[in-house]
Amino acid sequence: MLIISLTCNVVPPTSLKKSWTMIKTFCLFLSSVLYKIFFPIYWIGLTLHHSSSLETYKGHLLESAKTLLEFLNFSESLERKLYKLYYYAHLNFDVDTTDAKSRELMGKVTTLMTTLEETLSFYTPEMLKGDYSKIEKFYADEPELK
Repeated sequence: MLIISLTCNVVPPTSLKKSWTMIKTFCLFLSSVLYKIFFPIYWIGLTLHHSSSLETYKGHLLESAKTLLEFLNFSESLERKLYKLYYYAHLNFDVDTTDAKSRELMGKVTTLMTTLEETLSFYTPEMLKGDYSKIEKFYADEPELK
């Protein structure tokens, strides 16, 4: 896509103005097609990789304020990425609900969201089991937790 972007931003000589407009239009079309193909694949792989990394925090959330903050920041960034993918898949599906590829992507994203929720299911019980005075101390130790 970088090559396409660079090609599309070059200023043509005046003698090629008309044909250059067609080339630029084709480049923009091609980049949007490539984006639609590779964007979902990239995000699904990235999200699956990171969701397995969340399990390393299981049982360790209340070890320190730093660990808790790292987990919260990490899970939040992962959820944001996943929701971007969800909106992308959902909007594509809404355009044409009979499109098999859009339906397949929507199904994969929904499954991925369920997997992430299952992976994060340890968070609430672990926080409720923990001593609240310890969590209050974490607030004092790490201002970003507030």
